[in-house]
Amino acid sequence: MLGSIYSGFSFSAARTGQATTPGVAQSCATGNCTFPPFQSLAVCSGCKDITSLLTITCFNTTTDDPVEKVLTVCQNSLPNGLNLNVIPPPRDASFVAGSGYLSPVTMPPYGYTVLNFSILRRPVADFETGADQNVSAFECFLYWCVNSYRSKIENGQLEENIFDSWHSISMNGRWNDKYSAATLIPPALNKSEPNSRFYVSPRSTYSLSVWLADRFSFSNSYLDDSSNSSAISSSIGDMQQLFLGRDPTYIFSSLARSITSHMRSISPEDQVPVVLNVSSNGPDMLDWTPVSLANGTAHYLEVYIAVRWAWLAFPAALILLTAIFLSLTIASSARSDTPAWKCSPLPLLFHGLDQQAEKKDSATALREVYQMEQLASEMQVQLKDEDRYLRLERSDTPGKALA
Repeated sequence: MLGSIYSGFSFSAARTGQATTPGVAQSCATGNCTFPPFQSLAVCSGCKDITSLLTITCFNTTTDDPVEKVLTVCQNSLPNGLNLNVIPPPRDASFVAGSGYLSPVTMPPYGYTVLNFSILRRPVADFETGADQNVSAFECFLYWCVNSYRSKIENGQLEENIFDSWHSISMNGRWNDKYSAATLIPPALNKSEPNSRFYVSPRSTYSLSVWLADRFSFSNSYLDDSSNSSAISSSIGDMQQLFLGRDPTYIFSSLARSITSHMRSISPEDQVPVVLNVSSNGPDMLDWTPVSLANGTAHYLEVYIAVRWAWLAFPAALILLTAIFLSLTIASSARSDTPAWKCSPLPLLFHGLDQQAEKKDSATALREVYQMEQLASEMQVQLKDEDRYLRLERSDTPGKALA
């Protein structure tokens, strides 16, 4: 918890892009997950500008400065007793005072709060315009709440949206009792499901409140009664500097997010039940069920093959017709008892002979390749140029070369 608080301070002090709030523990094996809406215990914040409630009283005081023996000091006061004495411009000094122990000036609408904080501040002259700053007053609160989330993880990055918040608390006992329980029962997100219950230990809340109130109580007010000093404090602590440089609303919002992230990252096994009473028989624990994890759905990419059957119609028809033609050729060759001549080009050459040669050799019934090879060794042919085409013609002239 302590680390998450300081982390919230660090994020408040850093400029955009220099720091990030701690993330909520998550697990998504594919890097892309979605979650149904869910509720979680959280710390919420709220701030209000109450500068209009300031009371300003100015007076003169003597100093040891030989040049400025009389100094005008203005006291800025809130109705709850927080004061800040400042020296009017053009004195170059920053003044800030805050308290986490004083009563709230306005009644917070959040019920039981973790921290009530009042602050008065007057930063040094504006860095951009050079104009003198007036004293401003804010009142901020931290309080228990139940947030409703819509979450998803895209490319390994968690994205969340708070679409509802509930802060009504019912007490089992009194808030300052040693053993009591605070219960938050928000409306159910789904009417068919029971209401969620979240329990908070007031004792733990008190410890957290005191620790935060100590850190949020500071002052460098001029003529501060607590220090009996008649000079301006030369040192400004880290917390004072934080509130001088940042809007309190932004600081408390960052602090609330950081504490909430820490609580949401606590596993069910590490959650501790609230102790209602301690007797000789041991501690009386609250009958409760640990808050379970929010389970979602993991999404992953899968390859799908889409077939455009219309584009396959032409090649499929071509293959089919080719198969039919081949089948008919085989059947025709089988019926005519045609030998397989594809292993030799001689049948093609014999087919191209003139009709006279074909008739002369028809008696030999040339059907086999070996018969054609035997006859070809005894035959002479020549290539003749006809009017329209070339053809082979048998030649009986001895010793005449083939053309």
